[in-house]
Amino acid sequence: MPLSMQKRYLYFLLPFSLVLLSACQQQEETVESAYEEALLPKPAYKFSRNGYSSVDALECTFLKQILDYLYSGFMKEARISLTEDYKDAFLRYNEGEFGLKPVEEVARSPRHISQRATVLQDLQNLLQSSATISGYPLDDPYKHRNRKAKMGVSGFVGHDIGDDNKFFIDETGKAPAEVFKYYIMGAIYLDKILNEHLDERHFTNADLIRHHQNVNLVRGRNYTALEHHLDLAYGYYQFWQPLSRAEGLPILKNSDHKIFIAFVEARTMLQYYRYDEAMTQIAVIREELSKVIPIRAMNLLMGVNTLANIKENPEYAFDFLSQAIGLIRCLPFTLRPDGSPYFTYEEADKLVTDLLQDKGLWETERLLETAEHAGSLRNIATRVGKPFNITLQDIKR
Repeated sequence: MPLSMQKRYLYFLLPFSLVLLSACQQQEETVESAYEEALLPKPAYKFSRNGYSSVDALECTFLKQILDYLYSGFMKEARISLTEDYKDAFLRYNEGEFGLKPVEEVARSPRHISQRATVLQDLQNLLQSSATISGYPLDDPYKHRNRKAKMGVSGFVGHDIGDDNKFFIDETGKAPAEVFKYYIMGAIYLDKILNEHLDERHFTNADLIRHHQNVNLVRGRNYTALEHHLDLAYGYYQFWQPLSRAEGLPILKNSDHKIFIAFVEARTMLQYYRYDEAMTQIAVIREELSKVIPIRAMNLLMGVNTLANIKENPEYAFDFLSQAIGLIRCLPFTLRPDGSPYFTYEEADKLVTDLLQDKGLWETERLLETAEHAGSLRNIATRVGKPFNITLQDIKR
């Protein structure tokens, strides 16, 4: 072959040689592909029968509307000053709307029926306390309502009475509206989720199972009784879902997703009559949702905002601490894996009593004591987390 032709072949092959050489030298490097896995559609809690939805959780929405209005329209702003207000507030609580009476929905599960009267009295006392702070039944209720709170004196916390962020506290520093709001989340919503609608007695009941397998629908509805239990549990869970999200708390990472997926899979398993697998998913819901309560309570007790305010302007931390008290009241409605409660009513009540001892939340020196000091924030938070094996270190952001 002529030399000129050899050179042309050499120049032609040289780029390919360099490519091969480069490939040999970099054989351990990761080569990125432009291929992307197809995104699977996000599951939804939507189920149908004969082309129509078989999910109906309107009861949950209607009940929450009544309680939300009681909180925001009366208690939060301490607007139970006049006789008409007082009657209206208690009428809404006792008689409700849409055929739903909040007072009848409190602690109704078989597990808590023995404590129902005590829980009802707690909630009644919070409503009454809110009315007292509002100035009811004084001749000049607004003068009483519009005073600034201080140690041993109820009133508002804020820059002035026109402050949009003000809240109202009693003599101990507790904000009845905040305690009521979160107490209800346990005594009604959580109780209905874990202790009523997801109770295993429904999913092992021979009659309910037979009706479900024979597709005997609830009269005038498009669902079986067994399906409806799961749907109502999911409906009430919607009110806990915001607290189930991590929002800077690593210990809650993916909790809301796990709970949601467990609900979807449990309902799906019912369609295939796989009751044991449905119960496995219900166990996930029980575990994940139960731990949300202590984590949120501990974070409110020992959170950065709470501690900063306690040291500088103590009363501005009282709304956080009141929310924590409400969540502590929810603890008896949580469930261990074996189905027993993590806390008794008496144990939760002792936590609240210790926190509010003597001069209540105004005792900032006590609140900032070590974990060994009964009634300190660190002490209460540690006791809240102990049955769940959750420590203060676990809730650090």
